[in-house]
Amino acid sequence: MIKKYINVLSYIISILFGIVLISNKLLPINLKYGLIFLIIIILLISKRHNWIKAYLSIVLILAVVPMIYAQRIVETALNKVEYEVQNFSLYVLNDSKYYSINDFDSNYIAYPNQIELEFQDVISYQWIDLKLNYIVTENPIQAAENLLNGKVQAVLLDNSTIETIEEFGLNFTTKVRIIENYQKEIVRNELNKPKDIRKSPFIVYISGLDVAGPINTVSRSDVNILVAVHPSFGIVDMYSIARDSYFPIACMDDNYDKLTHAGWKGLDCSINTLENVFDLEVNYYIKVNFTSFMNIIDLFGTIEVNSPYSFSSGGYSFKKGINLMDAKKALAFSRERKSFSLGDLQRGLNQQEVIKALIKRIMEIRDIKTLNRLVEQVGKYVDTNINSDDLGKLLDLQISENPSWNITTHMLEGERGSAPSYAFGGQYHNMVFPNLDSVQEITQNIDDLMNKR
Repeated sequence: MIKKYINVLSYIISILFGIVLISNKLLPINLKYGLIFLIIIILLISKRHNWIKAYLSIVLILAVVPMIYAQRIVETALNKVEYEVQNFSLYVLNDSKYYSINDFDSNYIAYPNQIELEFQDVISYQWIDLKLNYIVTENPIQAAENLLNGKVQAVLLDNSTIETIEEFGLNFTTKVRIIENYQKEIVRNELNKPKDIRKSPFIVYISGLDVAGPINTVSRSDVNILVAVHPSFGIVDMYSIARDSYFPIACMDDNYDKLTHAGWKGLDCSINTLENVFDLEVNYYIKVNFTSFMNIIDLFGTIEVNSPYSFSSGGYSFKKGINLMDAKKALAFSRERKSFSLGDLQRGLNQQEVIKALIKRIMEIRDIKTLNRLVEQVGKYVDTNINSDDLGKLLDLQISENPSWNITTHMLEGERGSAPSYAFGGQYHNMVFPNLDSVQEITQNIDDLMNKR
């Protein structure tokens, strides 16, 4: 009697399994599942069908259903941003009598020439009927100073430049208020350089923005990490590039500026700049900000991060060696740079230690519930062009083979100094001048890994 029930159950489950495959459109995508389904059908229609074959078919189905479910979760949750948003605001002094742009009449408004095109959009569509006078400055800092000195009644600024303005000691944000907000969409060029992610080596660019909120917000890229991965050998090499690295910026006609300023022009600009500098091809990108960073760590509660030094930051103390960190502590650890003689260079290495700890926790996932929660967070707070099929293959590799990954961290070496910033009209800023030997070494190491057979 039990054998009979097993036979019937195997038929029912097999039919349901087939429906799941077809409804999820997995048959043409993953031949492995299709072959398993074919084997099960052959077992079931065999003339000498017995309860052992039925039992085997059920085991096969139960073994692959979690993988199918995982791939389905990934497919529905991945977040691909097709455009980024550039935010502008009109600032006035705190004691100003103006509360709307409509209150202005023949008044002076300053704006930096770096946003000339964006400013013309505002004039053409929103300020067209207003009689206003404009002062164009060489950079955002001069525009802000014009407002603080009373030379103009308002200033229009790209909000992603505010942090840099604050770094010059103007205390701008404490002296002003916003009366108007504007947005411009930047359409992203498709980065279409996929690889056989399960076997072939590939390169990922990790960009960490210095803002919270929506992931499609344009801002400085304060975290810049190139990750070279070779799944066949279980190798993950991470290279941190200091945010102040002085590079020819691709979207600024190859004029020199710090890498973080490339983020103001969108993710494409940062990627193209790094591709040119290191003579490589980025296959995938992962873009995160403070919100996504903290939410993903919160998913695990805590992570174990190795600190090369003992130091204090943000109200937390870190010991040399392994530290148990929640999201807030990990963020403080990742942002600190003043405690180190290497400054921003050491911060880049610390950020890699946090990423290593996260990768370790992710690779330990063995249950669908945790995987579901992880992909849910990725879908909400991470921008990536890794598609569901590629990520599904990586998950399948991790679940089925559980490879041992060798993760190493490196940094681009350089010397600190001062140089003109193209984005700020030639104004001198603190920069990191990359060591040419270090650039060549990174280029060669990545190229060797990409060609490793």
